[in-house]
Amino acid sequence: MNSFPPITRRQFINRMIAVGVGAALPGCCTVSNLKTPKPDPRLLMIDSHCHIFNGRDLDICNYVIGDIPDWLKGTLPFLYGIAETIRAFAPSAEDELEHLNGWLAARKQWMDSPARQANEELARADFQSELKTQIDALRDTQFKRRQNLLASPELYERLKDQKRKELKRTQPMLAGKNPNHVELEAQWHADKVLQAMTSPAVWAFLEGFWHYRFVNAYSLIEDYPMISLFTPAMMDTDSWFQHRLLQPSFKSTSLAPQIEIYEKIAILTNGRFLPFFAFDPRRQV
Repeated sequence: MNSFPPITRRQFINRMIAVGVGAALPGCCTVSNLKTPKPDPRLLMIDSHCHIFNGRDLDICNYVIGDIPDWLKGTLPFLYGIAETIRAFAPSAEDELEHLNGWLAARKQWMDSPARQANEELARADFQSELKTQIDALRDTQFKRRQNLLASPELYERLKDQKRKELKRTQPMLAGKNPNHVELEAQWHADKVLQAMTSPAVWAFLEGFWHYRFVNAYSLIEDYPMISLFTPAMMDTDSWFQHRLLQPSFKSTSLAPQIEIYEKIAILTNGRFLPFFAFDPRRQV
């Protein structure tokens, strides 16, 4: 499986500082820091707080950074460059729903087979095994897609153009009088962002934002097989961060397709994922 081991938010910041993209985040404690109790088979283990969204569903930059001190504001453009790259190339809701609808149709056909109806529990297990094979293939495809993207001249030019637009907006006189300086700043920005995105330690923190939501769900199942029920939380973050300095280039996935995606993930995982939706109903009227 082409994925990096998980790291804490504090470790992530240390790695980001090492490549010039540091920020201040509160530290987190991971399971590895604690003594994991041996699960009692008589008890139902529930993960009451997790996330499976990807980079199109929320404002990654502001979600990760939070409120940072003034002395670190200079690092924001680098994280913004990483966030916008992931946001632009992460699977869309339409792409994800196409896969989910295909799998649900295959699941119905699989379960409707007379031979499998005789043992529904075994049939469900067999289908999950087949589904896992396809999900692993998609995970590998996304990994190769990321590798190709990071090596592409198109991404380098995209990152440079991002910096040019920022300088034109924030320092219009400099951008007009000294185009050579602007170009050097743009190249430096692109180099730093790519350096961060090729760091395994940094990517370990951001990898989930790049994947399909159902790939993230199945990664949780693989990592925590003792958990019987996951309750992933969704957040309406765009309204929280609308007054921040840096804004994403396009709006996050609306709630309606997200709810549809999570509903179908719940069916495909036999109810192992039952999500919560936190949103302001006034914005949905």
